[in-house]
Amino acid sequence: MNLSKPEREALFLGIEDLSGLWELTWEDSFSSLPGDERITLARRVIESLLNRGLVRLVRARDPGNRPVEELEQEEWQRALADPQSWEEPGPQSGPITVRFETTAAGEAAYQVQDD
Repeated sequence: MNLSKPEREALFLGIEDLSGLWELTWEDSFSSLPGDERITLARRVIESLLNRGLVRLVRARDPGNRPVEELEQEEWQRALADPQSWEEPGPQSGPITVRFETTAAGEAAYQVQDD
């Protein structure tokens, strides 16, 4: 399975931790893009990985990133289209954020690319 650099960055983030969508926009592949383009690219990357079963989306309770529920496929588009899902939580944010993590299949795909 061929993975692009942004996809590899996403999988790595999701292996390390339950990562916020906004964290993906901080990676090298996104750093030279304007804000809106960062989110557009990140959304495409996450959608591609979701469709291939390489990551999963969850709602998590902050602080501590405790998973609350996995988002079903019908909810992906709504969550990814919500601008608030892409904003780093702050004092004004609610306690629930949308995050992603790499699945076992995603880890395997990442490891194959790493060899």
